[in-house]
Amino acid sequence: MKKNFIKISKFLSLALRHKPHEIGIRLDRNGWTDVAELIEKSNKKGTGLDFETLAEVVATNDKKRFSFNGDKTKIRANQGHSLRVDLELKASRPPDILYHGTASRFWHSISKKGLLRRNRQYVHLSKDIETARKVGVRHGTPLILTIESGLMFEQGIKFFLSENGVWMTDHVPVKYMKRQKTSDATDSRPMRKLKACGVFCIRERPQKQFLLLRCPHRWDIPKGHMEKNESELECALRELYEETGIREDQLSLCPDFRFEHTYYPKYKRFPGEKIEKTVVIFLGKIEMSVKIRTTEHEAFQWVGWNSAHLFSEETIHLLLGKAGKYLEI
Repeated sequence: MKKNFIKISKFLSLALRHKPHEIGIRLDRNGWTDVAELIEKSNKKGTGLDFETLAEVVATNDKKRFSFNGDKTKIRANQGHSLRVDLELKASRPPDILYHGTASRFWHSISKKGLLRRNRQYVHLSKDIETARKVGVRHGTPLILTIESGLMFEQGIKFFLSENGVWMTDHVPVKYMKRQKTSDATDSRPMRKLKACGVFCIRERPQKQFLLLRCPHRWDIPKGHMEKNESELECALRELYEETGIREDQLSLCPDFRFEHTYYPKYKRFPGEKIEKTVVIFLGKIEMSVKIRTTEHEAFQWVGWNSAHLFSEETIHLLLGKAGKYLEI
C-alpha cells in the first residue's frame, strides 16, 4: 500500500472505529457513515481525501478494514470498534482451532482472567499462527495462544466472522487456551503462496440462483490456480470454460466487483509447509440459456440464494455477503 494510503487508512480507522466525533461525523447503529460527509469533514483536517482515493484505500487495504454499502454512499469499518455498533453479524461455527497474538508481557494477566475484549467490542482471533504472530509483534515480544474454538462453540459460546475474515467472540476463558512454544510461534521458513481465480455465476431466471460444482467432499464455484504470465481475469475465464463449458461471450461480467480472500490451508502434496492461498472471484451474470458441461467435477447445480450450507467453507461467509450487498439481495 502506498505510504499516503497507509496514513489515510490509519485516519479512517480512528474515525470509523473509535473517535468519529473528532472529525465531526456520526456513525449509525450499524457503524455506517455518509461518504460525502466523511470526505468533507476529513478534508477540514487536512487529509486531501477525495472519493477516488477513498475507494482505492478500501480496495487495496491489506486487511480489508473497510466496506462500502451497495451504492457506495456509506462506509464503515468491518471490525475493531471500541464503540458499540451492531455489524449485523450472524453467529457462525468457527474452525476447531484459532489463534490469538499479543505481547508476552500480558501473559500473567491472561493466564488468570483469559482473553478479555477490554476496549474492543470483541476479542479478535486469527485463523493461522502467522497472522497471530504479526499481531503479537506489534505489541512487543510475541505471545501466541492456541484457542479451542470448536469446543467453545459446542459448549454454547458464540462466534462471529467479520466481513474481512476476523473471528470474534466476547471472552476466551483460560481453560480453552494453550500457550504456543516459542519455536512454533516464530517458525521462519518461507511461506508458499498460491493464487486461484474464478467466476461466481448467477442467473435471474427462473429465479435468482448461483452455480455450484460438486467436488468429492464439498460444493464449490468454478475456479482454479493461475498459470505463469496469466492475469487474474484470464485465469478466471479459462477455468470457467474448462470446468463448465461457459464461454466469455455467454456471460456479462460485473466490472466493479472483485472479491479477494486469503487463508492458510494444508495440502497433502506440501507436507509440513506453510501455505498462503489467495482466492480472487469475479461476478458474472448469465442472461441466456447455457449448457453446462462438467469435465472436472461430479455434477453441477443451480442453487437458490438461501442454500449457503452447500458452499465452500472457506469463502461462503465473505463471498455471499459481498455479492449479496452488491446485488442488493
